[in-house]
Amino acid sequence: MLVVKTRPTLDSWKKYWWSKKRSKGYIVSNILFLLFELFQLAISLLAFIMTGKGLLYILITLVLMAGFVVLLVRVCYMPKKLFNNSQKLCNDTVETLTFGEDSFTAENIGSRINETVTNIYSSVTSVKHSDGWFIIVCDNYRFYVFRDNEFVEGSPLELQTLLHSKTGKI
Repeated sequence: MLVVKTRPTLDSWKKYWWSKKRSKGYIVSNILFLLFELFQLAISLLAFIMTGKGLLYILITLVLMAGFVVLLVRVCYMPKKLFNNSQKLCNDTVETLTFGEDSFTAENIGSRINETVTNIYSSVTSVKHSDGWFIIVCDNYRFYVFRDNEFVEGSPLELQTLLHSKTGKI
């Protein structure tokens, strides 16, 4: 049997957040929109210098650029916000993951939480193992992130083999 005992950390939330394609897509799309708006600003400024018209377009472009900068900063600070919200809910949570043959169980115990969730391997949508971290995603609301050195029983290689055989992912 494989057992992992972990606590939620800001690093684990960052690993989860930045492992998602959608998070990287937010960054790329905001940068592309900023570049487009910068190009539009340059054209509007050139037109304003040459004709004296188009000040409204310049102001609208500046407002849009400011909005995209705010969105870009917000995306970068999202893991910290999510982690802080989870810590308000229960900051002393200890999560114990037990991996069996047919499913794995996540037991969360803290001062305000005491829950056990059983996940069958077919519900796993994504598994990643890199830089000493495991990221197991079951859906948009259930994910498990832990380090290689948090194993109580078993080893990272055993878990990697088990997850690959049960999910076909990793």
